[in-house]
Amino acid sequence: MKRIVLLLAVVGTTLALATGMALAQATTDTYNETVPVDVIFDNPCNGEPLHITGEIHILYIVTEDANGGIHIQMQIQPQEYTATGLVSGEQYRGVGVSRDEGYIAPGTVRELTHVNHFSMISEGPTANFLQGVTIHHTFNAKGEPTADILSLNFYCVG
Repeated sequence: MKRIVLLLAVVGTTLALATGMALAQATTDTYNETVPVDVIFDNPCNGEPLHITGEIHILYIVTEDANGGIHIQMQIQPQEYTATGLVSGEQYRGVGVSRDEGYIAPGTVRELTHVNHFSMISEGPTANFLQGVTIHHTFNAKGEPTADILSLNFYCVG
């Protein structure tokens, strides 16, 4: 009888420890978002209006650690992202990728802002330029992200 009680005590303790360890492990979620873009902006190098279309792909890897902190990895890149000069017909394609990571401590506001720059490459004689995308991230209580593009900015690089 003592052996059965001892065995049950060992099994119970092992299960309790295993449950505690499982609760203390980090959890990771991956989110993919695609933001469509269909806007008209002026070329910063020559002032020509450009019709920009395509998508911005945003990949999040969000890990909540055992202490409740959130580790965030982000990757942002244009996909099938093009611009057409509305006067000249000049074509541009968006290229590049941006990676970033951050940490949000437990009990703090769960927000993060990420700025990405990628190149708009001219397929003709017109100068290339950079496009900046500023995205503000907010995470709900479950650690699930939402994203809003706050601004698109253009910079002439010649």
